[in-house]
Amino acid sequence: MKRNALNLILLASIGLVVSCSRVNYQEAPTITNTKKLDIEFEYYELGGSEIDTIGYTIFDTYAFADQDYLLVFNTRNRQIEIYDLSGRKRLFAKPLRNFFNTTDYGEILGVHFYSFDSIFVSQERMVTILDTNTVLRQIPLNVPEKRKWSSGGAAADLMYLYDPGTLFPIRYDPKANGVLLHSFCIGCGGENKKYFHSPIEALVPLEGGAIEYYPISYSKLYLDDYYGFAKHIYRITVGDTSFISFITDPNIYGIDRWEKEKFVIGGRSPSQTKDLFPLAKKHKSDSEEKMKHLSSIPLYRDMMYDPHRKLFYRFFSDYQPIKNADGTYNSFGDKALSLLVFNESFELISEIDLGKYKYISNKSFVTKDGLYLSASHYKYPERSNKKLQFDVLKISVP
Repeated sequence: MKRNALNLILLASIGLVVSCSRVNYQEAPTITNTKKLDIEFEYYELGGSEIDTIGYTIFDTYAFADQDYLLVFNTRNRQIEIYDLSGRKRLFAKPLRNFFNTTDYGEILGVHFYSFDSIFVSQERMVTILDTNTVLRQIPLNVPEKRKWSSGGAAADLMYLYDPGTLFPIRYDPKANGVLLHSFCIGCGGENKKYFHSPIEALVPLEGGAIEYYPISYSKLYLDDYYGFAKHIYRITVGDTSFISFITDPNIYGIDRWEKEKFVIGGRSPSQTKDLFPLAKKHKSDSEEKMKHLSSIPLYRDMMYDPHRKLFYRFFSDYQPIKNADGTYNSFGDKALSLLVFNESFELISEIDLGKYKYISNKSFVTKDGLYLSASHYKYPERSNKKLQFDVLKISVP
């Protein structure tokens, strides 16, 4: 990202909007831009008798020589597969057992399709680097003596390195020659304030040495109130910068991993109709109440960067009541979806209504052709188990 854009973001974070009901948290103002977008949707599908990849949650894309490729872990046949998106064909398919020991190291959690010669895959206890033929290297993960972190001279806490799939995916940082993973304090307890103070991103160096924990932690919203299941973290990387979004928080947080500079960006949806509300702690052991709360509150969801158009995308779902006026009930799958579009200076240009029951944000991705919106919602009547279906959103800023 350009340095002058970062400076604008830093300046924008100075005038913070203070919530009178919260002690620790402050919302940053959202800066808007009056430019209009030109928007076009184009249907795309990838299918055939050999392809049955609708059962995927772990994937990544790679661009080379003006071609775009999609790598998926097919949960239906337990294969790793690569598709040529332009040619609409499968190039590669091999059983997972050819590359991964899931018995000893855990299930596959995430992937970074860095190139055909360097595919980074995370499991609970291993990071594997492979090409399309063989395993090139393995780095043990979550070795107890190597994953301790302490703050301010306090006793070291045992950290856990984890890849929650598309939310906070593994990424290779070539400048630091290490892999970036989500981290959290495994011994702090999920509701303890110490848990929310601990670092949420770490670098595991490929050449050995100490794990580096970056000085960025949970949103301060979580220090003020309890939000049950709503603790999801979304992270994207752009060069040396990590951008982090929390499912409850309009703010977007960033850190320059090299300079250790942190900043806050306002990212509120103009269509948000009701402020976030907490869940009573008496429900902390009640999964049904926590799910109702998650299904009702406004949610800030997946983020993506479009390097071809210099745009940032953020998905949003507004508040919905648990019970409708007609007596019917809503679930998490009933939430509507919209797309916030920001320019490279994080000025909000537009919000695009994506409706209900069609798109899944965490199966969507960006290529040179546009934003591939995955039309695979479980209530979408035209959803197919035999092909991948997308509406490619083509955006241009006049």
